[in-house]
Order: sequence, then C-alpha cells, then structure tokens
Amino acid sequence: MTDPKNQYHILAVKRAVRLINLFAEHGPNLGVSEIAKLMDIHKSVVHKLLVTLESEDWVHKSKTTEKYSLGLKLLKLSPLVPNRNNFRQIARTIMSELVSEVDETAMLTIMSPSFDQGICIEKVECSHNIRMTTEIGNHIPIHAGASGLVLAAYADEETIESVLSQPLPAFTENTITDPDTLRRKLQEIRKQGYAFSISEVDQGLVGIASPVFNSHSKLVAGLSISGPVYRFEPTDKVDRMIELVKSSAQRITDNLIASDLASIM
Repeated sequence: MTDPKNQYHILAVKRAVRLINLFAEHGPNLGVSEIAKLMDIHKSVVHKLLVTLESEDWVHKSKTTEKYSLGLKLLKLSPLVPNRNNFRQIARTIMSELVSEVDETAMLTIMSPSFDQGICIEKVECSHNIRMTTEIGNHIPIHAGASGLVLAAYADEETIESVLSQPLPAFTENTITDPDTLRRKLQEIRKQGYAFSISEVDQGLVGIASPVFNSHSKLVAGLSISGPVYRFEPTDKVDRMIELVKSSAQRITDNLIASDLASIM
C-alpha cells in the first residue's frame, strides 16, 4: 500500500537529504563523480545539488582536492540537538574555569572534514574590552597560529603530509610558509605538548594551544587561549598560562573518556 505521506515528498529535497547522508555512509570527502555513482543520477544533477547546498553552507568544497565535505550549517545547528553527554558542554565548563584563571579568550577547535582547516566549535570570552573574538563555526588556518598548529601537529602522518603539500599563505611576516620549517615546528609542538604563537595570523596576537585526545590517544580537538601580546608578559606569567592550558586540555580528555564520548569525531 502506498504511503499517503509520499504525495507531499519533493524530489529535490529528498535527493539533497540523501546526498548529505552519503557522507556518513561513505566517508567525509566525496567528489561529484563518486556521489553521482552512489546516487545513480547524472553528474549535472549532483553538481546543481552541491552548488545549492554549498550556497547555504550545508557542504564545503575543498580548494585543493575539489571534493566536498559537510559544511558548517550542521555544526551551527548541533547545539539544538539534546545530548546529556555533549562534548562541547563538558569542554565549556572547563574552558570557563580556564578563562577565570587567565582572563583571556578560550577556544575549542577541531579539524575540518577536508583536513585543510580548523573549525571553532566552542568559545568562552574574557572580560577585557580588547580581546580576540571569533564565531562558532569559523574556519582557522591549519598552518599558522597556535589553535591551528596544534591540530596539524597531532594529526596522523597522512594528514600532516597533506598539510605540508598545500600552499602555505602568509598572513603576517611571522607566518611559516616553508614546508620543512613547518615540519620542524610540528615536531617541536609534539615534543613539548603545546603550541605557542606570536603574530602568525593576526599582528600582535599571542596564542597557546594544547591537544585533547580520546581513549585511543587520537586527537579530537585543540584547546587554546589567545590575547594581545602585551598581556602575555612577563615570562613566568606565560609559563603559568601554558601549564593551565595543558592541564585544562588534559581535564577535557579525562572527562571525554569518562563520559563515554571517547570515539567522538
């Protein structure tokens, strides 16, 4: 018997929803030809669907691979989905405590599905009038700034090589644009357990970041603080900030595992 609800179905919407579901079923990065084959429809139809979804931020096209991944709209809607063990909620409590200690903006970032950028998924702002501001869902460069560098440093070898093979645009005179120099920087970050940057993305901005892991020691996010350079002095103050960021990242890791969210992302 035909479902009477089917008379209200719109083919284009059904196709768009089916396309989005493919990323969960077949991987985070899909090309036009691959999607057309999986959906058994012409590539021109897939292209129109993707262009429309991209215009609404439901999918994102990588400039390097030209493949598509899920966009930021899903991330922005995710807080509306109930989840008692929400990763962001767990992290935000610890981030708020960190901000109360250092009074600098804290940010939680993850690697984008296309592995060529970072994405801010949570933030807690400081009390200063002059502060670093960003929006949840904003992209950050992966090769510059502490919050991006810590994601690159603790990624798997394949992702690191992908980052190093991409163009490394300069944002300031302090941005690392040489692959070999960046490789050494990432090794240094892994050795010391944190990333530290000065004026690599924005002039006069300092960043400190540390990794968050799951129970399999896989990177799931980076925790960072940032603010103007004049507030990151003297050296002993910076050393204390570094330890606070590292210990806060470890606390998020511990809570992540304890809350059965170890397989997140």
